[in-house]
Amino acid sequence: MGRLGSANSGCRVSCSGEVSVAPHLKCGAPPIQGPECDWNANALAKAKSYQETMAMSPESIREQLTSEHGEQFTAEEADFAIQHLNG
Repeated sequence: MGRLGSANSGCRVSCSGEVSVAPHLKCGAPPIQGPECDWNANALAKAKSYQETMAMSPESIREQLTSEHGEQFTAEEADFAIQHLNG
């Protein structure tokens, strides 16, 4: 896919070299660019986090996922997350 993701989300390489969905890494590892990242799964993980910790509605979660000031997922990734939120 060749994109970076936002500062608050995205697949990242951990300090040990493992790929993980992590909002922040203490070692400052850069985001992965390319097919190694499952952006749909990442969007779903963020959506579940918003639902569980902030009791946000699906509409509010979708807005946060696609916001240029939020997570910056694509509309398709956000739609995937919302469709699979309670699955």
